[in-house]
Amino acid sequence: MGSNTLAEKTLRTERGVAFPSLKTVDKIATAMGVALKDFFDFGDSEISDKAYEREISKINAFLRTLNKKEVSVAYK
Repeated sequence: MGSNTLAEKTLRTERGVAFPSLKTVDKIATAMGVALKDFFDFGDSEISDKAYEREISKINAFLRTLNKKEVSVAYK
């Protein structure tokens, strides 16, 4: 199975090895009839300060890879 097949991409995403683009996540949200932000709303989950800072750093690093158009999709 080649690394570009849909099945391989899906498996890599499910394992946390690869991540879909923001555009793809937006399309999934639209198909499911939910807002994009719903994919990132974890409610009142408890998290330690250290884990929180680590996750914020990961999110910031990801956001820095986006172009202006992708950021506008994330913002909506």
